[in-house]
Amino acid sequence: MALVNVNSDILANVYAAAPVANPTYLDTADPYVKIGTVSVNSTDNVGSTYRLCQVGSNDLINNIQIVGDALGGTTALSLGLYNQNGGAVVNVALFTTATTFVAAQFGTSVRVSAVLPAASAKKRVWELLALPADSKLIYDLVLTSTVAATTTGTVAVLYTFQR
Repeated sequence: MALVNVNSDILANVYAAAPVANPTYLDTADPYVKIGTVSVNSTDNVGSTYRLCQVGSNDLINNIQIVGDALGGTTALSLGLYNQNGGAVVNVALFTTATTFVAAQFGTSVRVSAVLPAASAKKRVWELLALPADSKLIYDLVLTSTVAATTTGTVAVLYTFQR
């Protein structure tokens, strides 16, 4: 074992003998926040979709937090991306698969999860989707019901990103 002093890649660039400029989206970009709120009803079927906000393919996602009322039963929602304005699914569970809403959710962070491990922290949306290049598209961030709610309630998503 050894005592080490390790710089991240962005600090290594700054401290290099010939400093290297870091990509703005990783180093000096301002964060933006979008908050989308939807009503989930006990009459909604499995597969119902709840569109929350728009997501750019070049967004670097800092955090996604879900807050919501207890929706009863075995209620579960997945969080992913769809093509904008009512479009088709791109990845139904890119961020989380079947998050339970049996009890209320109080700011559950889903940006880094079993679906997207810490190694994906620097990836922009197009990279998370495994695209070969930035598609320059806008997607909708969408909750999809995987187990229907038995009571009516509100769910909100706080989406924090930078470009």
